[in-house]
Amino acid sequence: MQAKVSLQAAAGLALAGKVPDSKPTRLPQVNASAARPYRGHNSLTLQRNTSPARLLLEEHRPQDSKSRVKRCLVQQMTRSSTLTPSMSHIAGLDKIVELKGLISPPACEFGGKHGNVVTSSRVHTVHKGWRAIAVDGQRLGPAELASALASAQRHSRYTVTFRIGDRDVDGENARGAVGKKDQDVLEQAEQENRAAEAESLRRAAEKVAAEAADRERMALLEARREAAEAEKCVREAREAERQEREVADASQEARRKASEAEKRAREAIEAERQEREIAEAACATQAGEEADRKRRVAEETRRMAQGEMELQSAERARQEAKRRADEEPYRQAADESEQRQMAADEVEKHKAEETERKIAFEQEAARDIVTKRLEKECGLPPRSTIADPHQALMKALSQAKTAVPKKKRGGPCDKCDGPHHEDDCPHFKGKRDKHKDAIDRYGKKGASDNGEGDGHVVLCSARIIPQPGDGSCLFHSVSYGLKSTSATRLRAEIADFIASSPDMLIADNPIKDWVLWDSGLDVKAYAKTMRTGSRWGGAVELAVCAQLKAVAIHIYEKGARGFARISAFGEDTCSKPKLQVVNLHYGGRVHYDALEV
Repeated sequence: MQAKVSLQAAAGLALAGKVPDSKPTRLPQVNASAARPYRGHNSLTLQRNTSPARLLLEEHRPQDSKSRVKRCLVQQMTRSSTLTPSMSHIAGLDKIVELKGLISPPACEFGGKHGNVVTSSRVHTVHKGWRAIAVDGQRLGPAELASALASAQRHSRYTVTFRIGDRDVDGENARGAVGKKDQDVLEQAEQENRAAEAESLRRAAEKVAAEAADRERMALLEARREAAEAEKCVREAREAERQEREVADASQEARRKASEAEKRAREAIEAERQEREIAEAACATQAGEEADRKRRVAEETRRMAQGEMELQSAERARQEAKRRADEEPYRQAADESEQRQMAADEVEKHKAEETERKIAFEQEAARDIVTKRLEKECGLPPRSTIADPHQALMKALSQAKTAVPKKKRGGPCDKCDGPHHEDDCPHFKGKRDKHKDAIDRYGKKGASDNGEGDGHVVLCSARIIPQPGDGSCLFHSVSYGLKSTSATRLRAEIADFIASSPDMLIADNPIKDWVLWDSGLDVKAYAKTMRTGSRWGGAVELAVCAQLKAVAIHIYEKGARGFARISAFGEDTCSKPKLQVVNLHYGGRVHYDALEV
């Protein structure tokens, strides 16, 4: 009865429109034992401990005007009363998402009427249909949003704020965007909703009151049914107790029988084990006897085989002794022959070493003689006492004495260079002096007196053509100047010429003397090493090449004023009126490069 009065009071408040918004009136609950599950208004399921009046009031409590306006605005802006799950997730809320920039294509693309709606997304945090209202925390209008998004995508990271509701980019103030006409429509709709809600609450209150009376009757019937069920349960419990006692007795009997069966099984297993042990012992005894028999047989077989092997070994030893006795004379003869051959080889080896020592001694003696003679004639000191033997040898070879040219009957005069014979010279009546300098300079017009054998020739403009430093740089440089041969062919020609003409005079001395001073080898050995490419070319090869190719070879060294000529080969030994000149650059350490003038 008390629940019925409370429900009527709640229905009266609802019809008067005085249902509070925040705290609904707390109504007494229906007895839990008498309440049954009930499906009330609007398909709401009421539990036993829930007041139907309270749930009804909370379900039909009128919403405030702000919530209804917000819902209408959202429906109007989205042109649909139903939002997708991803759009309803941010309806009326600001959703800030951090995106990565500097990627192509971008994380998401925007379009729509105002250019702020997501048309496609490549990340799971942004969904199609969301509307952007701010970039990097700055709220922008539709005209500025597109350019701000394009600028932000050029950064490594940026944030975009999305929203669907009364504050998105379609209007900062959605209520003002609706207009006065829309507001009238909304107010009329609100009044109609209030009237409909009041009528619904009245009908629901009447229905709840009727249902409460039904529940009271049902509760009484339920109590009687439960009492009958309780009595039935007591009877069933007693029957179950009796059955449990019977089951316990049966179980105890079964355990006793199982214990006896287990005992009999253990006795059977023990008997079987004893029988098996006896059988295994018999088998082991039999196997031991069989093993002893096999061992005795094997031992006897081994003794017989060992005796046979001893007999065979003795026979082989006897045959080996006989073979050695038969081969002993031949072996002794072979050993004596081998010893004689070794002795002969040793004698030959001693003879060869003695011959080599003798040849080396003779070559060393000859080298000393040649060194002394060259030092006396050319001023060339011993090779071991010179810091740069190659340059010293090149200087000695380029200062060679030449034969005095034949006199011309008509001049020029050898005394004054006049157009008459020297015997008819009107200026000098005496004969030409025969001192050393005069004889050395005879026929060499323009030669200097500085003792270097070459004039002070300096090239101010010349270009070095580098050549490979593979041990044949001299031959590469000369072949570059000759233009008609290669370095390998030129090396072979010069080596063959040295081997075939050891007595040919170069700088008033035979080639073999210059070779002996420079290398300490005879001409054939020197030419062989030169031809195979294992020896560098030097001054001897330059002098021989000038004779062989009938060219002039000028050697220059780079100095402060330019390229100074330090040696010249082939100028006074060739009868050609105009010689081909091959210019080389000496870079020190026996390295040559071609030089273009």
